[in-house]
Amino acid sequence: RQQVFVLGGKNIFENLAIEEWLLHQLGRRFDAPALLLYTNPPCVVIGRMQNPYKEANLSYLRARNIKLARRRSGGGTVYQDDGNLNYSFVQSRDMLDKQANARIIADALRLGFGAPSSVTARGDVLLDGRKTSGCAQRITGSRSYHHGTLLVDSDLGQLWRCISSPASTRMNASGTASVRSPVANLCEFAPTATKMDVMHAVALRFLAERESEIQGDNKDQIGSPSEEHPWSEVRADHIEPDFFSAEVGELASSGWRFGASFKFEHVVRLNLSSLGCSAQLCLNVGRGMVLVSGSRCAIEGDNSNSSDSTSLSAILEATLREDGIRYSGSDIAKALQRAADSHPRWRSALEEAAEQISSCITDPWEEQLE
Repeated sequence: RQQVFVLGGKNIFENLAIEEWLLHQLGRRFDAPALLLYTNPPCVVIGRMQNPYKEANLSYLRARNIKLARRRSGGGTVYQDDGNLNYSFVQSRDMLDKQANARIIADALRLGFGAPSSVTARGDVLLDGRKTSGCAQRITGSRSYHHGTLLVDSDLGQLWRCISSPASTRMNASGTASVRSPVANLCEFAPTATKMDVMHAVALRFLAERESEIQGDNKDQIGSPSEEHPWSEVRADHIEPDFFSAEVGELASSGWRFGASFKFEHVVRLNLSSLGCSAQLCLNVGRGMVLVSGSRCAIEGDNSNSSDSTSLSAILEATLREDGIRYSGSDIAKALQRAADSHPRWRSALEEAAEQISSCITDPWEEQLE
């Protein structure tokens, strides 16, 4: 029979790891479609094929200890907080139907709260024409999950601040770009609805909708529903420790969150007042490193054709092409400071460049796991 699972934990990396574990239990510990519901504290989650520097305001996140995660599914960037409900339909590849799953969410909102819900061709759920639920999917072998966010009472102001990167217009990145859409909270249409109310409505709609479908046998029950709620809680201690530790460790690593991005170019403009000109640095970046090939510099302004400018441009290009420079403001600034120490004549300009670089490129950071 179909089951509904709820995660009680509040760690984005652990919750993503449990979702991945459930995916791999399909066909082993349960056969029928399952629904997973959970909530995360404030965080930004980017898709598998996305660039965090282009999709998120990293300096804002880091200053406020808002976590950044990269999930294993595709799709666009989402902001999550305690006012958002995450759902995930875990089912066989053959049964994957984004439209049908989205209709379960839309029907729960319409029938449970009188909200004017509708479903788009791509499986998003709208309230009065504005997005309240976006979705993505992951398919591996014969298994799949289709998951999404559901805005119940999220902080929409913070949502836009978190996913508005100040560097996005100066980057040329491949991969998936997010499509920004007007959004709406359910509380705008159902002011008294709580997140628990929504969880119940979605869970019961899922169970009712799947009642007539082919039901599999539970091979090894994962938790058990209580009399109060129609769901079972899944905890970290239900999971094989080795899998859980490895999955959480990778998801929280800077190598996965930042370094897994496709190659991209970031154009940085520097004001070199000591020379009365500006410089445009084009950083070619791949796997979290400034690439030796493709990174270049151009001096602009009235003095751009002087011998001083030509010499400075050559020094900047040579510095960018040093091997082993991480794409981080502090690492690039250190390389420029080394160049300043080696070229005293250009010290002032190179130190200006180092200071501006360090402030406009946010360093990758490791997330602390509680």
